[in-house]
Amino acid sequence: MDKRKNNNNDAVENLSGDIEVRNGMEVYCIGLENIPVTNAELDVLETYASDLIRILVTEHMNKQRE
Repeated sequence: MDKRKNNNNDAVENLSGDIEVRNGMEVYCIGLENIPVTNAELDVLETYASDLIRILVTEHMNKQRE
């Protein structure tokens, strides 16, 4: 594990993959820009993605029936 200080002098601990600990909170770095996302934000994104997929599948199935 690589321990270093970020610009705010808060401890940042790099874990395996794209998960970091910042200010004692686990954050996930997502996307091309490595945007830090907390567990709560990740849950919201997963729910949104799941809902979006469900809507798209439903629309596709409705078009297939037409």
